[in-house]
Amino acid sequence: MSELMKYVEIEHEKAVRLREDFINAFVNKASSWYERKIAALHQYEDGACYEGYLWETLKGNESYELECSMEGACDYLRMKDAVYVMQDIHSGTRGYSPCVFACQFSKDAVLKVSGGELADRILKEWQEPFENWETERFFPEDIYCFDDDMEWFAIFTHEGWDQLTAPERGLDEDDYIRICFAKGR
Repeated sequence: MSELMKYVEIEHEKAVRLREDFINAFVNKASSWYERKIAALHQYEDGACYEGYLWETLKGNESYELECSMEGACDYLRMKDAVYVMQDIHSGTRGYSPCVFACQFSKDAVLKVSGGELADRILKEWQEPFENWETERFFPEDIYCFDDDMEWFAIFTHEGWDQLTAPERGLDEDDYIRICFAKGR
């Protein structure tokens, strides 16, 4: 992927505050899942990390009520001028696919990018094969997109529906639908 994406890395103190604000606004911190999989940090070679995903305990999303298509989430992002993007705080030793965001920034980094540019990049990365993920793919599969107002989000996950996980959707053998969530659309 040769196109460069324009972004700004947010200063660390503000990035920490934005992550906390996102969690306070959208994540059910009272759930036992949050306590076990997010709040309980584990020490790895590359630092303290959690084991779950923030999207697993979103407020009001117990039965995936906030699910949308990847294209729908990207269309929503295109309406936003500036968007913050963050990833889960996971250890690189857990076997996740490397990418620029995971390899060149701290785990708790937050970037700011144009919503349209972000949407285009997400679609391109998800739909194109990569020979070298570490240098060609910018984002991990699980990312959280939001702004200062904390009134909306678009979340892209590594999970998806296919013929085996969602037979009721009538998917063909090669079909795969990436699970995304959006609030505020």
